[in-house]
Amino acid sequence: MIEQNPSGLGYAATGAADAQHFGKLRTVVSAQTLDELLADKNSLNTQVLTIVAEKAAVYGIEVKTVGARDIVLPGEMKAILTQVVEAQKLAEANLIKRQEKNPGNVFFA
Repeated sequence: MIEQNPSGLGYAATGAADAQHFGKLRTVVSAQTLDELLADKNSLNTQVLTIVAEKAAVYGIEVKTVGARDIVLPGEMKAILTQVVEAQKLAEANLIKRQEKNPGNVFFA
């Protein structure tokens, strides 16, 4: 059974079958890279819709759409991602500076 949390936010699996469906959701998310998830949430939505609609049909509920609004990363992963983005931007800035100093030369990052 799936029960709403007292706060009204989110749901909890309370049975083996429900836990199996939540495991399927984890599999869908973990099968994609972070870049793929951020670039194409529609693909994620389609896969999740299939799983959720199957589960809801058991209870006589028709699910027409689902949507991932936000992808929330753990704190450590956010910090690492920020460092990666900063490093990429720094590399791009250095490439532009080199191109400005030597306009006739071609540089590759």
